[in-house]
Amino acid sequence: MSTAKLSPVQFHGHTLFILSHNDEPYTPMKPIVESMGMDWKTQYRKILTNQDRWTVVKMTMVAKDGRNRDTLCLPLRMLPAFFATVQPNRIKDLATRQKIILFQKECDNALWDYWNNGIAINPRLALTPAQKNEIQTLVKSKVAALPDTVNSQKTYMEIWGRVKNKFKVGTYKEIDSNKFDELVTYVKAMQLNIAENLPLPIEPDPTSLFIDFLLQSQDKLSTPINQTAEKLRQGIVHKLKFPTSLNPAPNELAIFNNLVHSVDRSVRDVEDALLNVQAGLRDMESFVRMISKS
Repeated sequence: MSTAKLSPVQFHGHTLFILSHNDEPYTPMKPIVESMGMDWKTQYRKILTNQDRWTVVKMTMVAKDGRNRDTLCLPLRMLPAFFATVQPNRIKDLATRQKIILFQKECDNALWDYWNNGIAINPRLALTPAQKNEIQTLVKSKVAALPDTVNSQKTYMEIWGRVKNKFKVGTYKEIDSNKFDELVTYVKAMQLNIAENLPLPIEPDPTSLFIDFLLQSQDKLSTPINQTAEKLRQGIVHKLKFPTSLNPAPNELAIFNNLVHSVDRSVRDVEDALLNVQAGLRDMESFVRMISKS
């Protein structure tokens, strides 16, 4: 048994008196039960028959008459569970009865969300719509102030991820409203890893590089071949000029014509070879494109 000092605290809109025991808050149960219009002796017996469940302690406190009296106290964390066991029809006051019914339904939903979704959120403690809008605007303005080269999607992911890690929540919407000022201060002071959020350089496509190489090779092949063919034509024609005699011998004219035709055939052969090379390059290009799409 221990002696402790009462301290008033707010609990769901009502004032409870709290005593500290082993660094844990406890509350006297008799005033709570009587304020609900229920018989204290009945509730007292119910609690004592399952002390392991309720982990109650008897504590000495100063009563209104100034005397020390032993009081049965329940851990504050166990109070919602106690309310869940109350039979509403035993509560005389209608308004209190309705509050207990609503409270029990909320406890049912909270337990269901906890066991099935892994978390239960109290809407009265979560951020208000105005607070959510303000923090969203703050984050957007923070990202908008960054250079255009920064990947905004990665930056948003970084900000919200660091917020979740800081406040140990699954989403910023689960942060308690009483921590809103802390949230705003944290986001404003956040130093972003801009270098990590810069877009990655675009690496050249190997297929495109190979196709460019083929096209360049085509240019490198066609230019010297054309130049060589033209020089060949000009050189032979220059050396085999038409005889200056107005009446050349038949054999001279035949020799000249044969040489000219031979040069023309050589030039055509070179041009045909060039066309074959170009066709081969085009076939290789088509083959590479087909592979890249498969």
